[in-house]
Parts: sequence; C-alpha cells; structure tokens
Amino acid sequence: MRDYVPQVTPCFGLSAQHVGTKSGTVYRPWQPVWIQVFPAFCALWFFIGIDTTLRYHSLMKAKHRRTLELIFKRPVSGNVPWSDIEALFVSLGAEVSEREGSRIGVVLFGEIRVFHRPHPKPDTDKGAVASVRKWLEQNGVTP
Repeated sequence: MRDYVPQVTPCFGLSAQHVGTKSGTVYRPWQPVWIQVFPAFCALWFFIGIDTTLRYHSLMKAKHRRTLELIFKRPVSGNVPWSDIEALFVSLGAEVSEREGSRIGVVLFGEIRVFHRPHPKPDTDKGAVASVRKWLEQNGVTP
C-alpha cells in the first residue's frame, strides 16, 4: 500500500490539498495555511495603516488641518465651529445625515455616531469637541 502525503500549494493564504484515502485521492480546496499567511498578513496590515495615515494627511485641505489641530488642542477649545467639524468629517469620507431635531448622524470608520448640532450659536461645546477627538484618536486620525 502506498503512503499518501498531503501536497500543499499556497495561493494568497489559501491552498488546495490532496489527501490520500483508501478509495483514492480527495481534493479539498481552500484549506487555510495560517503559518504561511500570518507574516504576510502582518506586513500588509502595517502598510495599509501607513497608507491610510499618509493619504488623509496629503489630501487634506489646510482648513481641515486647522480644524483637526483645534480639535486636538489642549486644553480643549470651546470655539470650534460645528460647520468646520462637519466639513472635516466629510473630507475624511463620512456620510452625514440629518436626524430628529438638531441631531446629526455621522457614518465614518464603519461606525455610526450621533452628535448634537449646536444652536443658536455655531461654536461646538468642549464636551462635544472632546468626544470627537476621542473618536478620531481611536481610529488613527491625528494632526
């Protein structure tokens, strides 16, 4: 009786595997090969992170950079116009939608956040600026 040895051919982290049985060879496509994939995945993830950071900094207008610097300023600034924060969200690729009352829905980074649009004055309060800063920091957006 002949011994059958699995033959693994990697293809973008997945492999086709031929396994010998008594009745013949069984073909099992798409068997994960984590040992071979993991280092490449880590390198790819690292470069995607760098690319995202470089991309939003290089394509950002000066106005949005100033708004980002105001948001990250310490102590928290209380004179950031809400329209500038909303424009920053849109420049980062967000979808902004109107909700009930003065609420604004922001879909960014695969999350939905709801903020209160300030009225009657246009400046955002310190608590809202701090929550926007925390959300941006958690998702890797910094000045």
